[in-house]
Amino acid sequence: MKKILAMLLLVSLCTGCVHYKYDMSQASAQNNKYKVSISLAETPIRSGAWVTASNAYTLNTQNFTDDDIEIDWTKTSFITDGQTKGGFMKAGELYINRDLPKNPTIVLPMANQKINIYPSALIDATNYQGAIPEGKNGVYLVMKVGDKEYKEQLYITKTME
Repeated sequence: MKKILAMLLLVSLCTGCVHYKYDMSQASAQNNKYKVSISLAETPIRSGAWVTASNAYTLNTQNFTDDDIEIDWTKTSFITDGQTKGGFMKAGELYINRDLPKNPTIVLPMANQKINIYPSALIDATNYQGAIPEGKNGVYLVMKVGDKEYKEQLYITKTME
């Protein structure tokens, strides 16, 4: 029995020792109208939980224009395994509404806005928010500035060291 407990303790300690490295070279895009970037955010895996995981992206949008930037959440998608896989949820949104059309986020002229977004494909009905998986994952971002639509693909590649 002591051997089993010692083995379980050793396994639990080793699983906590996993380290990842992150390639952020494709995590931002910029032109004369805006700069957008993503970073990983570590947030509770369940609403109110003390256990956290890198389960969200922080989307940072800088508006360089005198026009509003409108982020279209209905067209914006999570990218994993080279494919889009569902959209995103923001804090306070209900799981049951995850696939409904969403109101856009407006970034005011000459302003900067940061928002945490959660891939809806990684959230289950109990509001458990799974971690961003290993590999090349990111955000297919659709925005409108004035009358023109812009599309950006932002990636963070997560690999085990």
